[in-house]
Amino acid sequence: MMINIAICDDERIFLEQLEKTIRFVAKELRLVVIVTQYSHGLELLKHQKKHQLFFLDIDMPDVTGFYIAEKLMKNEQAKVVLVTNHRSKVFDAFKYNVFRFIPKPIEAQKIAEVLTSYDAELEKAFVLVYNAFLNARFRLKYEDIEYVEAFDKKVSISAKNELYEHRGNMKWWLNELDLSLAFYQVHRSYIVNFAKVKRVDASYCHMSNGQKVPIAIRKRKKVIAQFEAYIMRKMSE
Repeated sequence: MMINIAICDDERIFLEQLEKTIRFVAKELRLVVIVTQYSHGLELLKHQKKHQLFFLDIDMPDVTGFYIAEKLMKNEQAKVVLVTNHRSKVFDAFKYNVFRFIPKPIEAQKIAEVLTSYDAELEKAFVLVYNAFLNARFRLKYEDIEYVEAFDKKVSISAKNELYEHRGNMKWWLNELDLSLAFYQVHRSYIVNFAKVKRVDASYCHMSNGQKVPIAIRKRKKVIAQFEAYIMRKMSE
């Protein structure tokens, strides 16, 4: 998978060195990266949606790396790596939920640790599935899953109005998905993503895409209660 990286520092020489190091390490790790340089933090924020991983210098004249990191906290896909000469500032970085903190001068080993850890997180966020109509395999984000259905010793996954197949059984999916959050087993053969549910009645989960997923009779009250609890959690976030 390609990693889109933004690097921001007011020193042009450092930006060039950092990009060169990132590209060298990525090649060694066999990772595909796109690296974009920014010398002004506000300019980066205008284009933040294009990027996933952000290397930010803390000490910049227009806006600090801390300021940018705080703004990026609203961006769910953003992972921030703070860079500085001042090791004492590492404690200030924790409040911004940063992914990593690395000191200057930049070492290739530190970059390798960042890219390796980030790539590992991406792997956890995706599952490999098959689309029979297109006769192709895809990496599917768990958050894009609408529901999982088990039938005839196979598992079908609905996501973005497409159907995919997976070799795992329902037991595998129950272990794989975080059932304490948005996913819930509403029927022996179905797991739904409450984030994709429009409403729930006594018989069905009515999905945002217009489909209906049946609820087991013995689970009706529990499903409704779990869905209401999910809505309350989202409202309080």
